[in-house]
Amino acid sequence: MTAAAPFRSARLNEVAALLAEQRAQVIAAARTIPADGWTERVTPDGWSPAEIL
Repeated sequence: MTAAAPFRSARLNEVAALLAEQRAQVIAAARTIPADGWTERVTPDGWSPAEIL
């Protein structure tokens, strides 16, 4: 992430840091799905990761 602009409030910086952490968690979770598992449905009436994303 780039350096914060001087006019950004402390709360905006907190939100930006939270979003960056959540983004990293989503990417880490996505990397655990096997390449051929993106279209597999866990249950017949469930959603596959590809359908969700």
